[in-house]
Amino acid sequence: MARSGALPKKLQVFVPRMTREESEQEDEDETDEEPEDEEENDGEGGEGDEEGDDHTDKQPNGEAKDIEVPEDIRQVVRLLTNGVPLDDLRLECSSADDLKVLLKFLPLGGSKASSKLRPWDCINSLSLSFEEGCLLDEPDALGYFLPRFPKNITSFELRLPDSDYIPLDSDIRLEVPGFMELPQNFAEKLTSFSISCDWGVQHMLILLEHCANLEVLTLDFLTLSTEWEWTAEQYTALIGGLPQVKLPKLHTLCLRACPPEIIGMLGSLQAPVLVHLDFELDGELDLLGVAEDLLTFLTTESNCAPTLNSLRLAAIKLDALEFCQVLDELPALTHLVLEEVCFGGGDLLQKLDERCRPSHPAGPRSTEWHRREQPKPFLPNLKVLKLIDLVNEGNLDHLVRFIDSREQLYRTQAWRSKLVGSAVGSLKELIVGYHQDLSTSPLDLNSRQRESLKRSGMNLNIFPYRF
Repeated sequence: MARSGALPKKLQVFVPRMTREESEQEDEDETDEEPEDEEENDGEGGEGDEEGDDHTDKQPNGEAKDIEVPEDIRQVVRLLTNGVPLDDLRLECSSADDLKVLLKFLPLGGSKASSKLRPWDCINSLSLSFEEGCLLDEPDALGYFLPRFPKNITSFELRLPDSDYIPLDSDIRLEVPGFMELPQNFAEKLTSFSISCDWGVQHMLILLEHCANLEVLTLDFLTLSTEWEWTAEQYTALIGGLPQVKLPKLHTLCLRACPPEIIGMLGSLQAPVLVHLDFELDGELDLLGVAEDLLTFLTTESNCAPTLNSLRLAAIKLDALEFCQVLDELPALTHLVLEEVCFGGGDLLQKLDERCRPSHPAGPRSTEWHRREQPKPFLPNLKVLKLIDLVNEGNLDHLVRFIDSREQLYRTQAWRSKLVGSAVGSLKELIVGYHQDLSTSPLDLNSRQRESLKRSGMNLNIFPYRF
């Protein structure tokens, strides 16, 4: 049943599953015409083109022959041919056959007798979701469907069915180079692409092969099936054989539910102008070397570290010192968000505190900062720091000292020469979310800490949350 969103600009549609009898009748009709002849609407009925875009009463070949099509699909066709203008279309498909029927009633170009653009013709953002249980048994399924959508689509969201519903044995999934590909003409027009798929990283990279104009990319691994017991050797072999994907215009990259084992996939992506990097990993898995893979991607493969502006990490386990080494290479970073990140090898906030604290004082009681050896600039352009489930009573003082040390270094001009552009350098906003249950007291600042943070003039937001 079709259901409208914020009309007239958006439409969300659930394409229902046909009955077995309807599907068999549609298959019989499909054999009577070539799929490429989508615009052949006149057929033997010469008056077919004179009556506009009413595809709900006539078949795509123009004949009077009636195919039993669910009323829900007919309603969708009416909306897409005679409804209000649309920018965004979201389709949720319970079977590939159902989508085939819908597209058969919506040929590209519309009626030959009318120059009026249909809502269908104006769509520039498409979300295509194949629901759980949908069987895609044709390797070129996307190659069949996507050319039948409007030509001006630049934003595409694709959710593929679970790996259980693709015809690949689990033993050979690593060897299969890519089960589906995007048509090149469709892929080259995309500026935004979101893929949700648990089939494996090699399939995602194949889908990106022709997406050279992408500016925003989201890869959601849906937490790869626990049945895939891949060994470290298999991952190494897989990543070593992945194709190189060049994304010269990409400025935003988001990873969701990504197992740490395949962070090495970043070595296959080249994104030299990346500005925003957002990782939300599968925190249940623990693997050393994640920070090293991230550093290699930023400094070597894409070489975007000098200009990276925003970094968000969530649900990941890292070594605190190794992560600081990553931050050392991000001088332009203005936004840092850490959510439920578990650090080993020491407390991260203590490491941050030490990074910004002057060493070798002139005397044991000296407080003259200009007489101390100043530390190397560390996150000199940071403006917003958001820490969720990372701060507690034991390390709160380290956080306050880290911020206070930064302010001292700016006031003494120690870091101003390292600032990017005309940035002021001082932290503008601190957001702290801490875990609280019925047995713990609220996280609170003492008078000294409050005074120290007050001097910085930043916006401060400290709030509790419960799991």
